[in-house]
Amino acid sequence: MTVVKRDNLLQIETKKYAIIDATPRKISEKEAVEKLRVLLAESVRNTLFAKTGVFLSGGVDSSVVASIACQYSAEPLETFTLTDDVNNADAVYARFVAQQINSNHTEIITTLEDQISKLPYMIYLAEMPGKRGATFLIAEKAKEKIKVAL
Repeated sequence: MTVVKRDNLLQIETKKYAIIDATPRKISEKEAVEKLRVLLAESVRNTLFAKTGVFLSGGVDSSVVASIACQYSAEPLETFTLTDDVNNADAVYARFVAQQINSNHTEIITTLEDQISKLPYMIYLAEMPGKRGATFLIAEKAKEKIKVAL
């Protein structure tokens, strides 16, 4: 959806970006796993340009993306974790993944004061800050090292 201004009125336009074939297919679990592996690798590989890094939360999704990205990156992969406590489980797991894939890992320690001081700017950037606040905080530091984040 896009908001456009026409004749001094704001209007919402919808545009279809892709046609997805969601026809159910019967394939084995092994075939499904292989297809997923290939599609993930292709998707990550196609986004690796400029200086790319990964926001590594310690969860499964970002860990998989980071491990695939390090296989295709021409340079050591930059990974970033935002945390308020270096001992919390997510930060510990993110650190473990970063060590396993041999990335240049940066832990960004944030405090409540950091978040409050950035709040007016985060609200300016997003209509509904929600979890976008965390994305803003990690992206602010990551941009010192990378141009593209996965």
